[in-house]
Amino acid sequence: MRCGLYIRSARPHHVHHEQECQRGALVRYADDRGWTVAGEYVDAGLPGTSLDRPALNALLERIERRADLDAVLVHDLDRLSRDPYHLIGLYRRLVACGAEVVSVTQPDAAQLLHALAALRHAGERRPRRLPVVSHRADRIWEGRR
Repeated sequence: MRCGLYIRSARPHHVHHEQECQRGALVRYADDRGWTVAGEYVDAGLPGTSLDRPALNALLERIERRADLDAVLVHDLDRLSRDPYHLIGLYRRLVACGAEVVSVTQPDAAQLLHALAALRHAGERRPRRLPVVSHRADRIWEGRR
């Protein structure tokens, strides 16, 4: 399996240490499974509340254009985003291109993201009102029974 490592550190004064800790854990995880690290994407000193991050955008562009990565490997899901809606959106984009999201510290992360994405997708669909119910609701609203 070919994977891309995504590393993010928001605190400027701890950037180097955090990056090395994340990189070490990600490389060990990939090596233990026999995966090939095909790229490393690092956003240093950038918050996880915005999707405007050069390395993240480069990773997404690579996956969407070339589709040559099977997985995005992160230390924690919050390295991708601290905003749950952004996280679900990123997950959906990656899965649509055939890549999975793998978190080193949260082994069930993919299942959780899949469930949340399904819930969000279900919430985006509006329930269809039946004509009878709609007509009755209109009559009640107008004061008629």
